[in-house]
Order: sequence, then structure tokens, then C-alpha cells
Amino acid sequence: MSIIETITKTIKSDAFPRIIPFAIFMLIMIIESAVKKAEISGIDLRWVDAVSLIIVSGILLVYWSKYSELKKVDSNRGIDWLITIVIGIGIFVIWINLDQAWATMTEIDPEAKYNPYAADGKSFDWILLSIRMAESALVVPLMEELFFRSFLMRWIEKSDFLSVPAAQVSMRAIVIMAVIFMLEHNLWLAGLIAGLAYGWLYWRTGNLWMCICAHAITNAVLGVWIIKTGQWQFW
Repeated sequence: MSIIETITKTIKSDAFPRIIPFAIFMLIMIIESAVKKAEISGIDLRWVDAVSLIIVSGILLVYWSKYSELKKVDSNRGIDWLITIVIGIGIFVIWINLDQAWATMTEIDPEAKYNPYAADGKSFDWILLSIRMAESALVVPLMEELFFRSFLMRWIEKSDFLSVPAAQVSMRAIVIMAVIFMLEHNLWLAGLIAGLAYGWLYWRTGNLWMCICAHAITNAVLGVWIIKTGQWQFW
């Protein structure tokens, strides 16, 4: 099979629409990190969030019809929604309390904190903060749950992942997925626990929207807490 045929086959696969939003998001983060290290002047990297929000949202919309797991979902009991809320808030609590040096991949650089301030250095730039919140609480949960829980967790179980009901995913697949999810986050222990919790939620409910909601609750509450407390290092 030629390279072109391989690329064409990949693009037409069921996995591609679930991989490409996450891949582009990570690519943007890598480019942002490279620009930051190069210390290129005159570039306000805070606006990268806007670029990421527009591009990743656009990709998700283009492939929306391909996300069958977001359309064919069983109705869930009230207890499942309660568990979803508890997990969402619980992961937030765990996240802000597992920031010790031993629980992080790299030491948090105080100078690398997110800067939410306007030109006067005192008031918040609410446009930037709104973009950051929208990306964190809306786009990231949808993008990551499609990639990690819907695709990767089931693909580890079987290459034809769409044929695998969430309830039939093994603990092995959930753990492997959670470890990979962990590697994406500097707070590795909190990331591992979050990956296990969201994976278990999908296994229990079979409803990816519940994972998305739990993840969105975590990120939204975290965002509000960061703004209220000024703990910008968590962003």
C-alpha cells in the first residue's frame, strides 16, 4: 500500500474524526511552547487560546455527523447523573490538592503562570478569560472524551472500536487509557485519577455525554476557582 493510499484510508476511517481534533490541539500547544522558548517578542501567546478554540471547534463541527456515540445514547437513571456531578466536582477537589512537586511531571514555573490582566496590569481582560473558559469547559471536554474514552479506550479493547459497547471494555483498557491520559497533564497523579474516573463513568453509563458533562464540570469549576483565588498556575 502506498503512502497516499495509507493516508486516504486513515482519513476515511472511523478513528480519524476522533483523533484529529485532539492531534491539532496538541500541535498548537507544541507550537506555542516552541515560540515561548524562542522568546519571540511582540507575540501575545494568550491569544493562542482563541486560535485553538476556533480551529478545534471548527474540526468538531465538520465531523459532527461522524460522532454516532453522541447521538445514540440510552436514557440514564437519576443516580447516574448524580454520580456524574459528584465525579466532576470530586476531580476538581483532587486536582487542586495534588499539586505537590512529587505529583507533578515538571516543577511549576511561577513565571510561566497564565496572565489574565489587561494592559493596565490590574483589571482582568475578560475577553481573554472568556475565551480561556470556553475552551477549557466546552471544547476540551468534548474533544478529549471523544479521543480518550470513546476512541482510545475501546480501540485498546478491539480495533473495530465502534462495535465495542462501553460496558464491555476491560479494566486493562481503562487503566492503559488513563495512563496515556495522565501523560498529557503536568499534574500526573490527578490526571491518572481523572482518567480512571471518567473511564469508569463511561463503562458504567454507556453514555459519552455523561463523561463530557463530568469533565466540563471539573474544568468549569476549576476555572471559576482560579479566577476567584488567582491560582493562575493551574491554567
